[in-house]
Amino acid sequence: MERILSKKDFVNSLERYQKENDTTAKKYINARQFAGYAQTEELIIVENLKIKNIDFCGIRFEGLQFKNCTFENCEFHRNVSIGACIFRGCSFKSIRFDDVHFSECDFINTDFDNCIHTYNIIGDSLFENVKFINSKEMLEIYFGGCKIDSLEFNNCYISHSRFEDFRNNTPNELNFNECIVMNTYFYELNLRKTVFDNSLLNQSSFNNCTLSSGTISSSTKSTAKEFSSIDFQTIINSSDLPIHALNYCFGIQDSSIKDYVHGLTHKIEFQSVFISYSFQDKEFASMLNKSLISKGVFTFLWEKDAPGGKGLKKIMKENIQNHDRILFIASEHSIRSEACQFELSQGRKKQAKLWSEIFFPLHIDNYLFTVEKDDIKPNSVKGEYWENICELKEINSMDFTPFCNLDYNLEEYDNMIYKLVKELKK
Repeated sequence: MERILSKKDFVNSLERYQKENDTTAKKYINARQFAGYAQTEELIIVENLKIKNIDFCGIRFEGLQFKNCTFENCEFHRNVSIGACIFRGCSFKSIRFDDVHFSECDFINTDFDNCIHTYNIIGDSLFENVKFINSKEMLEIYFGGCKIDSLEFNNCYISHSRFEDFRNNTPNELNFNECIVMNTYFYELNLRKTVFDNSLLNQSSFNNCTLSSGTISSSTKSTAKEFSSIDFQTIINSSDLPIHALNYCFGIQDSSIKDYVHGLTHKIEFQSVFISYSFQDKEFASMLNKSLISKGVFTFLWEKDAPGGKGLKKIMKENIQNHDRILFIASEHSIRSEACQFELSQGRKKQAKLWSEIFFPLHIDNYLFTVEKDDIKPNSVKGEYWENICELKEINSMDFTPFCNLDYNLEEYDNMIYKLVKELKK
């Protein structure tokens, strides 16, 4: 058995195998031949070598730079260890990698074509313009601590694998084109420059990652109900994900999921509101008040919160001053109400003093938009009331008219409450 005692011996063996005429017979290089390998030798450059039909079994080598070399129809298996090597301009064709550990290697302008990858570890390595092409089996591959400048998977089947902890949390250009990605775990990765295009993304998981709106293209989906999972932190870290990605990859139907998750995971403070309304609209006001309270908004509703033993106008003035916004329920009843107009006038005074937006109108009929100055009686209050009305007209009022009937759509009402509460965040 040929003994390999140095890097040079190893390279000589590869060169000799290349020159032999019988290129179809399998050659073997195994662990027993490497008994005296001196790992501390200087880097050796191997150029333009065609390495074909060699079985590398259980060997460990490091400190080699392969330039423009081709590996074809070879096997690396049974605990092969490849460390501190550089593969520049290389090509791996029809190679079986099984139980191989790559550490601190550089892959530059290198392709893996029609290879099988099973139970491999690739750690602390560099990928620069690297492609995995037509790999029909990539099972339990671990990419950890790597620097990925450009890495593509084209027409590959990837399953039960793991991508995690790429260096510096900078965006990684990691692209999957026409791939099947199953039961694969993505952890703590910045995937803003990553694209899943025309691929199947089944039962995979994204944990504490960052995605862009283009990370998952409209052509990528899951099959049947084999949705992938995405954790709260990834949703919060990422741009607003498009509805096709939420629906077809993660089984999420609500496009506002990011805001919803943010509400679950962060302490949210809301502006407090003084609800101004006509007693003739008290049923709607009470329903609205309960909805706001259930979302954590601090409110003042006259029927529920007004104290006894105080003058009416004093109560109005104090609570308008003590609350951030006046939530005005605009209707024909409230606009004609002397009490509501008094509250609007107090709000305008506060708004002029603070130079901040005080009013938040919502309407339950169209009277706010049809009333004219000449409709206001008596003439003594016409100017004041009209200024109050014009102030409201300048603000985009939310339309709650569909929810004044007993048969209103509860889902649509909840969506409007969600929009209202969202605008009340501090």
